Amino acid sequence: LDLYAGSGALGLEALSRGAVHACFVERSDAAFAALEQNVAACRLASRVQCLQADVLAIRDRLDPQDRVDIIFMDPPFADTRTDAVSGVTGTLENLTGALLAPGGMVVFRLEGDVPFPPSWAGVPLWKERQYGRSRLCLYCDERAG
Repeated sequence: LDLYAGSGALGLEALSRGAVHACFVERSDAAFAALEQNVAACRLASRVQCLQADVLAIRDRLDPQDRVDIIFMDPPFADTRTDAVSGVTGTLENLTGALLAPGGMVVFRLEGDVPFPPSWAGVPLWKERQYGRSRLCLYCDERAG
């Protein structure tokens, strides 16, 4: 599940490395058009679902029986300010917690100085890496898959 998908680079890379299916969620008209072009150019339309929607409004558009192994969240930096993160954290945690398969991983990229919790949707922080202004937080579910 690639939330804030943009051009789809993360999910398309996952597909090229063996992922069976990817679901992309992007709100922006321009980014969604680029996403659809990239999916077509990679000839992967049969293995993807593209949703043009706000990430916080997709829960009822996904099959409640589906569980995903990896959730990528790469929101625009403007959306990862401390106030923005605290405003959406509960909704995102609920969404990812409901969708994450046992043994799954959440990969969250955010602006470097924004504090983030030691667990996400009940899943403990596994690794954290700083790359310039970006910080990657990897949360791994320890439940057996």
